[in-house]
Amino acid sequence: MMKVKFRRLFSNQFDEVVNAINESMKGFTSEECTTEDFSNILFDRLVGNGISARIISYTVNNQHFYSVQYYRKGKWVNFNYDGLDLFFQPVYHKTLKPVNIVEEGEGY
Repeated sequence: MMKVKFRRLFSNQFDEVVNAINESMKGFTSEECTTEDFSNILFDRLVGNGISARIISYTVNNQHFYSVQYYRKGKWVNFNYDGLDLFFQPVYHKTLKPVNIVEEGEGY
């Protein structure tokens, strides 16, 4: 029996780009890079594809973490980390009102 894998279709190009970036990031593991490394790569890919993004730095249990948000429909949104290494998953309550924005980049 042959299995057919269906690709999720998105309603606009913006969502397609964000989903493609999410898929491209699935190969990264916490054994290979830190949350800072991962966030820098993710940030560069978003901005390189014309999407405004920012990197947030925060601390949990005396450990430093980084996460990425992008600008969508007039507000900052946490990147969808579903399917990625759990170590990279942001602590969402720490990113809702960020106090330490490391870098911001504008899309076109």
